[in-house]
Amino acid sequence: MVTESLRYWEQVGADLEACPPGGRWRAYCDSLNRRWLREVLGGRRYRCALKTDLFDEAVGEGIGPSFADRVVGIDVAESTARLAKERPGLAASACDVRCLPFRDGAFDLVISLSTLDHFSDTGEISRALGEIRRVLAPGGALAITLDNLSNPYVRLRNGLGWGLLSRSGLVPYFVGATMTRKQLGDALGANGFRVVQSTAIMHVPRVVMVPLAERVGPERLKTALARFEGLRRWPTRYRTGLFLAMLARAD
Repeated sequence: MVTESLRYWEQVGADLEACPPGGRWRAYCDSLNRRWLREVLGGRRYRCALKTDLFDEAVGEGIGPSFADRVVGIDVAESTARLAKERPGLAASACDVRCLPFRDGAFDLVISLSTLDHFSDTGEISRALGEIRRVLAPGGALAITLDNLSNPYVRLRNGLGWGLLSRSGLVPYFVGATMTRKQLGDALGANGFRVVQSTAIMHVPRVVMVPLAERVGPERLKTALARFEGLRRWPTRYRTGLFLAMLARAD
């Protein structure tokens, strides 16, 4: 059965194909994600990795095959998966992260970058975590990011509701439920994971920087972004980071 949610994401993918976003902001997001993954994975190269959505690869370079010998990418939208298939070193297909068509323990790394914060409630996040644990081999790693409710902007934005956000144009895509740091840690533990590391990433004020990224010189932009990202070393990082980021191991 084709749901309203699936129709929505299929249309998102179709719009990306007609007019793909790109530019400096997209490149910055990809580089930031790659840097965080390099840090938390410690330079280790995995045998087989699963990426739980393909937006990054559909609109930009994405994370690439840097972290595993084989990378399988999925997306709920066939339209988005089709765009991502053009990326080298990536096997892309369409499926739902809450019902994965892979055998138990098929992967030793799962990368989930702001995928699970597009569901309508936190119960679906927990359901997806259970399915990710099923396909992850014992001792395997899950690198996950979600919208960070400790950030005042994110909390305010999410509290406005999708109807208002959609009409206002403040966000380009559906904003779903997310979890606090404690809630995510508890949900990971309940689904057979052990949290190894937790932090917050992307400290740039996105609502301001996105429209400015293409208007300022590349060197000025690079300097400004680096200064903001320095906030990740501060004790207040959970207040300034837009995404909660955790590394967990499958027990």
